[in-house]
Amino acid sequence: MCYYAAQKKKIDIERKYNEAIVVCKEFISGKKTDISDVILSAIFFAKLEHTYRKVAHPFDIDINYILNCEEEIVNDLIALAGVFEEKFVVSGLITSESKVIYNPTFGGASVICGGADADIFIDGTLYDFKCTKKTGYVWNEAAQILAYFLLDVIAKKSGDTDNCLNGFEIKRIALYRARYGEIEFVDIKDSHYQLANVFEEILGKEHYVEFLANRKREDEKERLKQEKFEEEYRKQEKQIERGYKKLLTYIDGSYFDETLDKIENKVDKLKWMKCAVLACYNEGIEDKIDGKKLKLMIEKRNICMEELERKLNRKKATIRNWIEEKNNPSLGIFIDLTEVLDCEISDIIKESERHKKEGKAEVRKRIGQNEIGEGEKGIRKESV
Repeated sequence: MCYYAAQKKKIDIERKYNEAIVVCKEFISGKKTDISDVILSAIFFAKLEHTYRKVAHPFDIDINYILNCEEEIVNDLIALAGVFEEKFVVSGLITSESKVIYNPTFGGASVICGGADADIFIDGTLYDFKCTKKTGYVWNEAAQILAYFLLDVIAKKSGDTDNCLNGFEIKRIALYRARYGEIEFVDIKDSHYQLANVFEEILGKEHYVEFLANRKREDEKERLKQEKFEEEYRKQEKQIERGYKKLLTYIDGSYFDETLDKIENKVDKLKWMKCAVLACYNEGIEDKIDGKKLKLMIEKRNICMEELERKLNRKKATIRNWIEEKNNPSLGIFIDLTEVLDCEISDIIKESERHKKEGKAEVRKRIGQNEIGEGEKGIRKESV
């Protein structure tokens, strides 16, 4: 949402965001000890969240406001952090052994009431932090923290697996007055649990049941899809790895292995090996896109430009340039195109003189005989 406003000011908002994340991680790990660095990041994140929650229009976003930190707010937060440390850490209310869950949500119960997330759960107590300067009882603050408890009860009663506090019992609820270091505790009693039945009716019990049923169906579809993927993955894994290892005996494979070592995700590793085999087996880097073939294949598969744009992570203008043959996709994009269009590379490239003169048998013989061929067949038969 902030990208347009940041781009106009020539600001790399994504880099700023990533740097702020690093600052927080370094503070958590003990590499940084100055809390003011974390506070600057926290203010930046808070303004981003506020922008997101109010659904601001990209043209109306004040990027300077988001990036700047007012000195008064920084000093205020430093003071609040000091009070918190004294009240929670020094006092022993929280220790390194404590069970802590940040921003717990209550699965579908949170969703159907428009989104609800508590501040923090520590050792059986659900806290809501209040930074207001007001003192005394405020009914909607008490109602809010009680409602979080009731949502947790309803979610557990319904067997909602997305409830963050499954396996944890809320023994008491609490309001923490951050400016004064005061905590107001309320122990949970049977009467609070009885309220949950009334609250469930107000919330719309039938809607919740329907929501959970729909989500269960979606989860089952996702599980079956994952199982199918795993089955196809196992089929291809040995074929591609065999072709890849054979490939390295015919070329200087140091570049491929160095790149492979940097890839952590197993699926990405397999995809890289697949690209390497295809690059060398077919000398795919020389392939040129055939705009007419590509357009025909897009129409044949009945895929719209919006879907292509999303699946390939490339702009429509770039895809049109391929169709008009103004530029050529990289090998990786060639692979992605064959997967999205469910076709072979030969279905969307121009038949070069090399392809005409040199048959597949000759290429197979030159690169590594049947083992590479078998790997290549597995690759083409079913995409990763």
